[in-house]
Amino acid sequence: MTENRLVAEQIADDVRATGVDARIRFMIGGWLLYADDVLIGQIHGTTLFMKESAYSRANFPMLRRSPPYPGARDAVEIPEFLRDDVDKFTRLVERTRMEFVKSPRQKRR
Repeated sequence: MTENRLVAEQIADDVRATGVDARIRFMIGGWLLYADDVLIGQIHGTTLFMKESAYSRANFPMLRRSPPYPGARDAVEIPEFLRDDVDKFTRLVERTRMEFVKSPRQKRR
């Protein structure tokens, strides 16, 4: 698990380099990845799986989609070369975060 945590921390550092506050949280079998308190993906083993968004479907149709673990929804596998491309990775993180941010709840009357 120590090696997986190091990988998860490195991926979180890559996300922080895009200008958002990133954190990881261990869950059974892997790490959840948050950007500005919005769940954007998971890290299993050494692979980053991001939630599929309209932006990822339109701009990265060539990326593999697969479940991070058996029974999970398909997610976009983010290869290391894409994390190394700061501009593309920044846009992907920001657009994914924006798509999954929850709007403030309406007050009940």
